[in-house]
Amino acid sequence: MVLWFAFRNQILQMAWEKAVAKTAKKGYTLTCADKGFSGIFTVGFDSLHLHKSGNTLLYSQKLSVSVDVWKTIWNGPTIGGIKLLNTRITAVNDETGCNYCGLIEKSERSQKSKDPLVQRIFNLIKRGLDKVPGTIELQNVTAEYRD
Repeated sequence: MVLWFAFRNQILQMAWEKAVAKTAKKGYTLTCADKGFSGIFTVGFDSLHLHKSGNTLLYSQKLSVSVDVWKTIWNGPTIGGIKLLNTRITAVNDETGCNYCGLIEKSERSQKSKDPLVQRIFNLIKRGLDKVPGTIELQNVTAEYRD
């Protein structure tokens, strides 16, 4: 635990730089005014902004995310809670372009699964529910889709 407190800010900085580089490869710009820990496993971002060619996909005045350590041990990185304050999400897919299409990864599956359809549906639902945060707090959040 002492090592976590000693190195968590460096780990956060490395993860942030990786996220910025990954989104930049896809043509997006990811910025925030400030980032840091507000709890043992809670990360906060101030003025988080994701856009492509001046077209804003996400702006959040304050976003904080906590990690569910127990679920992360068993299922990989899992969000325990998310808090959004003064957040605007604008997805656009029209004749001028698509501001979110570059973030959607195409499935690499070329082989058909031999599992029965019922099992595949169950597995899909289970994977989806495992990723839903335990708590979600929204304050002044707007989501818009235009096509």
